[in-house]
Amino acid sequence: MEYRITGAADGEERQEIETLFNGAEEEFLPRFELESNDRLNIYLCKDLQEFLLRTGVSCWNGGHFVRRTLYLQRLAVLRERGILQQTVTHEFLHYCIWRKAGNDCPVWLNEGLVLNLTGEAQSMDCFHKPTPGRIPMPNLDKFLRGKD
Repeated sequence: MEYRITGAADGEERQEIETLFNGAEEEFLPRFELESNDRLNIYLCKDLQEFLLRTGVSCWNGGHFVRRTLYLQRLAVLRERGILQQTVTHEFLHYCIWRKAGNDCPVWLNEGLVLNLTGEAQSMDCFHKPTPGRIPMPNLDKFLRGKD
């Protein structure tokens, strides 16, 4: 797969980004039955202000994927927050879903799929605290398949 890395990335950061995304590619492209014949643009923002201006998302987001471009906060910031690998995996999965569904996947479903595939959903309260009348997250797959 081709990665076009632009923005404030120096040579060492470019290599690290490519290595991280190659790992995500090896893990998830086969699961989505996607070929590695595509290009992903990765833009490394120089600071938080640029990230916020380019993406319009919260400062708590480490990255943001829009169509063929993935915006990342500085790697040092993501590393310091302990979310570098998680952010790469999370955003790469948004890319995979976009390749499969285009813009037809609703945002709520897209985010839910990513949270489930990365395991991030398991740390959320909604995963552990069942709400009356709702199916607990661990049982949802069985329910949707029609198995008891």
